Amino acid sequence: MVMLIDAGNSRIKWAWLQAEKLGKTTPVAYEGNDESDDKAQVVKLLLEAEKPKKISMVHVLGDKFEQDVRDHCKMLSIECRIFTSNLSCGGVTNGYDIPEQLGADRFVALIGAHHLLPNDNLLVIDTGTAVTIDGISKKGKHLGGLILPGLQLWPDTLIKNTQLSPISIETDAEVFATNTKRGINSGSIHGLSGAINQICRVMESNMTSELNLNKTKRVLCGGDSRLLANYLSGNASEKYILISDLVMHGLAAVYKNEQF
Repeated sequence: MVMLIDAGNSRIKWAWLQAEKLGKTTPVAYEGNDESDDKAQVVKLLLEAEKPKKISMVHVLGDKFEQDVRDHCKMLSIECRIFTSNLSCGGVTNGYDIPEQLGADRFVALIGAHHLLPNDNLLVIDTGTAVTIDGISKKGKHLGGLILPGLQLWPDTLIKNTQLSPISIETDAEVFATNTKRGINSGSIHGLSGAINQICRVMESNMTSELNLNKTKRVLCGGDSRLLANYLSGNASEKYILISDLVMHGLAAVYKNEQF
């Protein structure tokens, strides 16, 4: 049994992988300030509580965070594997000019999508602190993609340049809001949903006309995926497949193939 860990900017997600069966994904929020030391401490406490023999991890938190986790694993006699982006892994060919610069969690999500839907051309929309939208062919070729601000960054950016009080995103997003807080909340949700829809349409058009890749499916994952799924297009031709723990599926695929 191995513990899979996805350490992102906003929180940690983890799950057990046993006999090739993926368990439930559990999110753990960071507390305190935004320093890597504090985020590494969350991982250390998790390892001490769950006592895994092996971990397979992907993260976006830098070299110091990684070294802190590796040192703690060594102290606890835990086998530690940390995925980094490369040219090819899990049947997916990295489309970046410099493969190592593609976010490792983003690459793992693409691997997860390709393994779950191996016969389809895909758009993978990962809705975390940042939103990434990537194309991948059914042959496993990553076409590249776009990056835009995640949901909470929409009100944060607006508030940073005004005298407004900070707000946290709520699930309700009426279009005729009757106070400023709800107006910002609703504008953020509808604005990001509209941006995702439009980008997907343009990408699909390009995939069809220039690359001859038809019948694309859209896969939605990440921390805000369940909330945004309620506001994305309901058009029958624009359905989104919700796999919120897609990175975990990717980590499982990578681990089972021992591709580190």
